[in-house]
Amino acid sequence: MPSAPAEYTKVLGSPPQNPGRRFCADFRYLGLLPARKGNESDITEQYVKKFGNPPPGSRVFIRTQQQVDGQQDLPVQTDALVPGQRKRRRATGAG
Repeated sequence: MPSAPAEYTKVLGSPPQNPGRRFCADFRYLGLLPARKGNESDITEQYVKKFGNPPPGSRVFIRTQQQVDGQQDLPVQTDALVPGQRKRRRATGAG
């Protein structure tokens, strides 16, 4: 299991995406990675402040990148589906 990155880690996020999307290049700066509590850093507040609550069933992409003394590591990217069911549209049409 990889260890959590050290301080000065930038967090970037994407606006909510279609759940079938597998690639994203649209990232916006959310802030620095908050201090860990236990084994996790909670970025929920940063994400919601920037984009609002993502709709259930959408996909969000998060990218982290450590920067120290002007040097940057390669970014680490992850994505996840937002829990809950996506509302489905009813098909309408003449039959």
